Amino acid sequence: MSKSVNRLYVEDKFPVSESYKHKISEYFFTDVKNVDFFKNAERIRIDINKWVKNETYNKITDLLPSKSLSSDTVLLLINAMHFEGMWAARFPERVTSSREFHLSSGKTVSCDSMFISEDFNTKISQNYKAVELPYMGVKFSMFVILSNKMDGLAALEKEINAQFLKETKERKGFERLSLELYLPKFHFQSAFELSDTLQKLGLSDIFDASKANLSGISSEKDLYVSKFFHKTFIDVNEKGTDAHAASGEVVINPDWNEI
Repeated sequence: MSKSVNRLYVEDKFPVSESYKHKISEYFFTDVKNVDFFKNAERIRIDINKWVKNETYNKITDLLPSKSLSSDTVLLLINAMHFEGMWAARFPERVTSSREFHLSSGKTVSCDSMFISEDFNTKISQNYKAVELPYMGVKFSMFVILSNKMDGLAALEKEINAQFLKETKERKGFERLSLELYLPKFHFQSAFELSDTLQKLGLSDIFDASKANLSGISSEKDLYVSKFFHKTFIDVNEKGTDAHAASGEVVINPDWNEI
């Protein structure tokens, strides 16, 4: 089961182009929700966090941190996603056991590892191995990629780019092999403010008040993205995967409420 929901919050009386409203409705299945950031930014933040928490079944909390919205906020796009998938070939719970797991630091820890003997789409290359773990009844899979070297994680991460992901998705170089597969159970949560990271990746203009061009959203000048918040939750176990994610893109115009 997968679900994605969106909400667009816009400051009262802030002009948003009709074409943008149409695209938001057509592609994101949401309408504009008018609010008063100028007077009620903190109240709106709390309400949004409650909505995200509810849409992610209490897994994503406090997406927007305190004071992340202000009187300068004119637009906020929120997305929340949920995916729950059962493995097409489940790992028998009775054979899960504690095994050694090697960290990239060189340390070794013990963790609960699942086990299954099954045929899987597999790729064995010079630098890594990859295994496709399909989910039942849906066109989704998890791809597990493991470096051939104990200390090879950093090098493998550098190898993962758009072409790598495309070839993996297309299963280029994969073949059906009979495997005895051990996979650690894992559960983690993460929270990021991604504006600096996105700028380092080359998406810089939209965060720069002097360069951002958001004219497709509004005819108002000086619009730019100030923050990009993202939170994730994932739990992988013998039955399958439970994953949630939410993001919030804050657009501000410092001069709007001075007009």
